[in-house]
Amino acid sequence: MNRDTALAALSSDATASRRLEAARVLEDLAENEDLRRLQVAVAGESDEYVRRSLENSIARLAGIEQPHRGGPSEDDRLWVMVEGASALLLHELRPAVGAVVDAFIDECDNFASSNTYVALEALRRKMGAIGSLTSIVRKGALERSIASRIAAEKPS
Repeated sequence: MNRDTALAALSSDATASRRLEAARVLEDLAENEDLRRLQVAVAGESDEYVRRSLENSIARLAGIEQPHRGGPSEDDRLWVMVEGASALLLHELRPAVGAVVDAFIDECDNFASSNTYVALEALRRKMGAIGSLTSIVRKGALERSIASRIAAEKPS
């Protein structure tokens, strides 16, 4: 990814992983003329990892030390793996559950009051929980990051 592509990805509806890739590219390739765009992007960014990389780019351009600079952290790698696995699981499960619902509606007069309906609704809730895994992993990573920063700032 080059600088122009990375800047464009920040101002698009790109996924968080694509914005993270773009922000990391800009840690090295951003130029002084990009400062305003980076500030706008960081102000509107909801993802902690993307925001951190954007802040690193801004700090580099301002000549400030960049404490979080470097390759992907273990939390970043875990987040990407969980995001991919949960997306794949949901991609496979949603059509199967939909097919079961459609078939049962055709075969049952009282679908909404059936035990099958109750079981399928429970399955849909579990699928919603799978979809939440990414935010749970990110929240845990953020909590660990905050805890380590607090520990580092405590006087000895």
